[in-house]
Formats: sequence, structure tokens, C-alpha cells
Amino acid sequence: MPAPQSKAPPSRSPPGAPVPPPLPPLFRRIDWLALLLAFGAVWITYFLTLAPEQTLEDSGELCTGAFYAGIPHPPGYPFWTVYAWLWTKLLPWGNVAWRVEVGEATAAAMACGLVALMVSRGSSMLMEGIEELKDLRGTWENAVCLVSGVVAGLLLGLGGV
Repeated sequence: MPAPQSKAPPSRSPPGAPVPPPLPPLFRRIDWLALLLAFGAVWITYFLTLAPEQTLEDSGELCTGAFYAGIPHPPGYPFWTVYAWLWTKLLPWGNVAWRVEVGEATAAAMACGLVALMVSRGSSMLMEGIEELKDLRGTWENAVCLVSGVVAGLLLGLGGV
């Protein structure tokens, strides 16, 4: 009886070909730190300045729609309503308006953090393309990227536009 042959998948590269180096992750630790710093600063600021109850205009109507997962008024804001409804169910304390506001503060702070992440990474990529800045490596490059990312996130969140 012949010995069974192994059915290994055919390799795509010839034997002895150099293995390409693994790709580094797109976002570095310093980029994630920029996200955390911007998110944390903006979220704490928003959380400390939340309105304790409903405010004027559509606040009551929108909070009621979010609490019952209903349609506040045309066009209905379906994504916002489901998002706010989740926050009314996730937080077991506080009134409905405050729970919705915590959800809004979290979403806005996350947007600021994501801007900080992208600006930090973009700063690094920009520095790689400028000949005069190629000497900045290590600590200085990380500092420039971190500061530019956090400042961009804070300006978005606290700029008062």
C-alpha cells in the first residue's frame, strides 16, 4: 500500500523567496493617545455642563420620542431616536432628558476624539513627506503629532462655532 501524500496547498512564491516584512498598524499608540486625551477633555467638559432637565424648543418632544422609541416629528430623525433610546435604557438613573444629553455628550466627544486621531496620523504622514522635517524622529515627531491631534479635537469640541 503506497504512503499517503500530503496535500499541502501550492505556495504562491517560489521557495527561498524573501518574505515581505509585516505592515505596521495604520494608527500608532501616540495617535490613540491623542484620541483618548481629546475625548476625555471634551467629554468631561460636556458632562459637567449638561442641562439638568429639558431645555427650550424641541427638547421635550425629542426626549419623549427617544424614551418611547417613537417619531418626534417629521422627518423623525430615526438614527438619532434609536441612539437616544439606547441611552435612556442603558442609564438607569437620572431623568430622561439628562440620559439623552449624556448620550449626546458621548457622541460629540467621540467625534472630537476621532478628529484628533486622524489629525495626529495625518501630521505624521505629512512630516514624512517634507524633507526638512525628516530629521525629526522619535520623541519630537510624537510630540508634534500628539499636540496637533489633541488641539484639533479640542478646537472642534470647545471652539464655540
